[in-house]
Amino acid sequence: ETRLMYVRNKSMPTLPNFPAPWLILGTWCDFSAAFYLPGVAPRTFRYGDKVELKVNKLTSVHTQMPLDYYALKFCKPPGEIEQATENLGEFLSGDRIENSPYQLFMEQDQFCKVLCEVYLKANDVAALTAVIEEEYHHNWIIDNLPAASIVDSEQYIITAYAGGFPVGYRDRKSTYLFNHVNIIVEYHPLDDGSRVVGFYVCYRVPVVLLEIRSARRWSHSR
Repeated sequence: ETRLMYVRNKSMPTLPNFPAPWLILGTWCDFSAAFYLPGVAPRTFRYGDKVELKVNKLTSVHTQMPLDYYALKFCKPPGEIEQATENLGEFLSGDRIENSPYQLFMEQDQFCKVLCEVYLKANDVAALTAVIEEEYHHNWIIDNLPAASIVDSEQYIITAYAGGFPVGYRDRKSTYLFNHVNIIVEYHPLDDGSRVVGFYVCYRVPVVLLEIRSARRWSHSR
């Protein structure tokens, strides 16, 4: 049996094309129930334990230049931004893993929370627009598992297990920022607690609670 934690946001703002301050709301919801590096043991969480969501550098298939997550004006954690190296491999590969403001707790559902309010100046809008045009992706991590992304359109639903999820997208007229997300953490109950076996981010629609019978990570597909 495996259950979930779920985080949800709905609206998608259009980045303005004029040099005026712009308010961005970062919101989320949470529903409870990459690469996975061999040899790194998953953590056992007990009820109510904080489940840390960490952020890695932004990456793009169109450029070899990763960007520090907080170089852009995303919601920041209270206090200091702390760098956390998960393992030697990530250190050698140049990953920059840092804490985030998301507050997730094992087996505790949360719904529709505002993460922060950020006012964007003209240079902030320009930086985000450039990153979206280059198709940069977020790379989030929970307990050494990278976030899989769920792409939900009118034609299909796809789950991607590598590459993170996009900062936003651009059509012929406007640039859009994905600042509302649904976060799903799947966990498997054990005698002494629970282990995270899946981590998904959906940036379009809510995701329902699922029950997974296997304790193996990524042992199922959507």
